[in-house]
Amino acid sequence: MTRASGRKAHSHGAQFETYLEDVEFAHLLNDGFFRRVDKQHPRHVKTGTVKRRAVFTPSKQSGADWIAQGGGGRCPWAYIAIEAKTTDSKSLARSRISDEQAQHLQDAEDGGQLGLLIVRFGDVAYAVRWSERLFVSRGKGFSLRANDIAAINRLSSLTRLKQVLLWIAGK
Repeated sequence: MTRASGRKAHSHGAQFETYLEDVEFAHLLNDGFFRRVDKQHPRHVKTGTVKRRAVFTPSKQSGADWIAQGGGGRCPWAYIAIEAKTTDSKSLARSRISDEQAQHLQDAEDGGQLGLLIVRFGDVAYAVRWSERLFVSRGKGFSLRANDIAAINRLSSLTRLKQVLLWIAGK
């Protein structure tokens, strides 16, 4: 990847994350479906002892872009680990998801909560429940293609993230 294409990819990812925060997550917060959504810094870890203060000090790097707290009876999960990816191609390589990110999403799933992967392929975004089975062997690696995802998982102005989450929950 060239330096210019890396900057472009990072810019598209930042724009998508801003959209998620300003539109989709704001809707879920205003509706009471989520109590809170916290953006995680991937390299934020405890560096030393903090005295006389109660602060959040994670013991290892975050594996998700956001952590959401469900809004009681409306949301079927108390904890949602959310990872967002953007690609200009028709597929997302599994290698684009770090081991820490995959483990965080899987830990949420293993704990009876939700590991949520939100992927934007060009201008079309999908939200899917995390599973390694999403990624199919192709060529020299594994990838997830947009056409591998059910249409009901597609986010649009008519289908908001809340509707997809309720479908994932079976409600």
